[in-house]
Amino acid sequence: MAEKYRVVFTPEAFDDIDLIYDDIAQLTFYMGDASILKQRIQKKIEMLKEFPLSCPLLNHPALADNELRKLVITKQFLAIYFVDQVDRVVYITGVYNSARDYIQFLIGE
Repeated sequence: MAEKYRVVFTPEAFDDIDLIYDDIAQLTFYMGDASILKQRIQKKIEMLKEFPLSCPLLNHPALADNELRKLVITKQFLAIYFVDQVDRVVYITGVYNSARDYIQFLIGE
């Protein structure tokens, strides 16, 4: 069996997750909802260790050279990542609310 990939979160991705947890905890007044989301994120990210290329590439001309991929975590949240196949590392670059225009954020407009 092939060696699993390692997953690395950028500082920005960690910040995104912290903000999401804080928002959910404030909206629901219950940290348990944020904890459930954290478990879902961890479960989905774990899948990338074995199947890093399983998610689609972002389909946007301005991002075509970046080989960024989109992992759907829930209906509301997704993670953006890229894969270093040589060093076998998955880099999570951000976690976003899917209702927002995350593509515009990624291309800097």
